Amino acid sequence: VYLPISNPRISNIINTPRIPTSAQNDTITALITDADGLTNTRLFYSAGALNTVYDSVNMAKNGSIYSAKIPAFPDGTMVKYYIKAVDASQRSLVSIFPNVPVENPLFYIVRDNGLKIYDIQYTPYSNGKSIFENNNVSVSGIVTAAKADLGRVFIQEENSTEWAGISCSDSSLLDVFVIGDRIVINGIVKEKNGNTQIENISSVSKTGVGTIIPISLNPATFNTYSFLNNEKYEGMLLKFEETPTKKIKVFSKNVDFPSNFGEYSIGLDSNSLSVVRVLVGRQNDSTFSSLNVSYVNSPIWANVDGIMNVPVIEVNAGDNFSSVSGILFVNNLGLKILPRNNLDMLGFGTVGINSTYAKNSFVSTYPNPVSEMVTLSYQLPIEARNAQVSIFDVMGRKVRIQNLTGIEGKTDISVSDLANGTYVYQVQSANTGVLAYGKLTVTK
Repeated sequence: VYLPISNPRISNIINTPRIPTSAQNDTITALITDADGLTNTRLFYSAGALNTVYDSVNMAKNGSIYSAKIPAFPDGTMVKYYIKAVDASQRSLVSIFPNVPVENPLFYIVRDNGLKIYDIQYTPYSNGKSIFENNNVSVSGIVTAAKADLGRVFIQEENSTEWAGISCSDSSLLDVFVIGDRIVINGIVKEKNGNTQIENISSVSKTGVGTIIPISLNPATFNTYSFLNNEKYEGMLLKFEETPTKKIKVFSKNVDFPSNFGEYSIGLDSNSLSVVRVLVGRQNDSTFSSLNVSYVNSPIWANVDGIMNVPVIEVNAGDNFSSVSGILFVNNLGLKILPRNNLDMLGFGTVGINSTYAKNSFVSTYPNPVSEMVTLSYQLPIEARNAQVSIFDVMGRKVRIQNLTGIEGKTDISVSDLANGTYVYQVQSANTGVLAYGKLTVTK
């Protein structure tokens, strides 16, 4: 960062090693120049995120390169530092990152066991940028979303509650990994539209398996971007759950009306200030989300911006869920949750399909829950000739399909060979599209 030419100039600040251990000093070097000649250059350092007391040491000169050592500190210590240079005319300059010297110094974190995702993501500064931007890194994490889930891979540290998730740009090296794989990834940290990610991936290897439990939070925390409230959850697996008195409700079916970008909002309260955006059903060159989640805001997403792999269920304002999970994506200071499959959206309850044909249809199932045989009773509009009922598991796989005879009647469907769990049934015809859907619980 430079001040006017008459002042000293400080650039090319480097700390070596980039990630020191608790047994290593850290050497800080910088290019410092001034037309009048420098009379004093000092390195200031402080251990601890909240510590505002700085020690200082003179920097040794080698041409225009100045250097000094910061002593070793314990594992996990955040070490802050900045440089002050004074010239013969008593003009001075303090290295600034990104703004005010003592409040916003450069920093690193001491690690005995190598770099963590936390170290890449964490920053105390509201610009949200990683201190490893444009650096090559090697970091380990558990896959929370595979390419088959969202169109790109996300990884997260186990047993961490903040600054612990990160997205990885598209790379064929990531195609083979699935949720739960523990991988080591090598690439370059980039900031793209306010999102920290790993790009230019050079190698990936699987080192084991692990489990990430989603962090349960209030959706109201993610209505608008806030550095203090939600930047720390970027790229992490979150969960929004019903309370004893409130469901997770759909507030707005299309938050960008009259445009439609596939996003709807959910919250515990029917209040536009207490909701978070949800995106599913779209994958293209600039947008990624899951094609394995049924609950979309319009049937058009069945085959626009990707072909969906699951039955399409159109949500409406007032519909509800018992819980919604997904990855938090931050983009241009906007927030959205990206569910990965139907297991991330549980307990769906609908106020009805918004179509003329559906409003003239009646479908029910009994018994439900069921163990052996479920009966589907139906009354459909005359346009729904040759309708079918399909049953899907929570991963979107079709496990049953059965033709319906006529537009009114009953049909028995055997579920004796299905495993215990929750399934989705859907009635549709070629002429009318989806007429009815619902949840079917198999228990034995």
